[in-house]
Amino acid sequence: MAPSEMNETEVKTRSTLITAIKWWWLFVVLGLAGGVMGYCLGWFSPRVYEAKSVIGVSVDLTETGDLSDTDEDRLMQNIVGNCLSLEVLEETTKTAIEQGLVNQNSDLAADLWAERFQYAVTLRARADSPQKAEKLVDIWSQNAYQYLTDSAAHAVQAAQIQKAVDDLTSCFQQSALVSPVSTACDSLSLDDKLEQIDALSTALAEATTAARGVAPGMSFLSPSPIAKAQQVSSSLGVLTLAGSLLGLLLAYCLVSLGWLPPSSEGDRAA
Repeated sequence: MAPSEMNETEVKTRSTLITAIKWWWLFVVLGLAGGVMGYCLGWFSPRVYEAKSVIGVSVDLTETGDLSDTDEDRLMQNIVGNCLSLEVLEETTKTAIEQGLVNQNSDLAADLWAERFQYAVTLRARADSPQKAEKLVDIWSQNAYQYLTDSAAHAVQAAQIQKAVDDLTSCFQQSALVSPVSTACDSLSLDDKLEQIDALSTALAEATTAARGVAPGMSFLSPSPIAKAQQVSSSLGVLTLAGSLLGLLLAYCLVSLGWLPPSSEGDRAA
């Protein structure tokens, strides 16, 4: 940059600074005005309230065996997924519509969150009033608990069917041996064994699917009582700060663009 250009830039910068100091009260006024406008917008913006419920998870290690951290994470993520499953959300939405909490076009899933905390799942529901948030999370937690309990029952059923399949498979293998087999195995023909194995395998697949990733030996505690909903979102402070910053930016633009009378010293420098 040429010396003349540097001098011109320094002069303009100095002139702008002096003008800004001269009009310091304008920065204060516009900053306060912007803050007041932002505060008013925040005051009239919708409030958001959140209510919580917790479903405890009990694990019988004699049934599941020792679980690694990876196994625990996978099982707990399956439980969280069950709470957010399409079936649970549809039933919750249906009940919420019947009770007048939401309308037909509401996307209730956007207001529901589930997260794992150790051996428990925390369900959170948000709404524009504390009463609505509490009712929503109560409906959701009851539906999720019933869904998980049904899944656990199918998991137990799948384990029992698996044991029956293993026993029949052992019988089938013994039938191929020369040595005598047990009386129970001997009472079944080869075709009967194959037919039962096929039927049990089909039932096992159905029960495993219905278990939805819940392992045998897992049970669930009834949802905790719903605590009073708390306000979790307020744009009051954010909008107030944003309004103040916009006011200061406007004042700076007025000064830097030369829309305000510069100081006499600035005129002399120019």
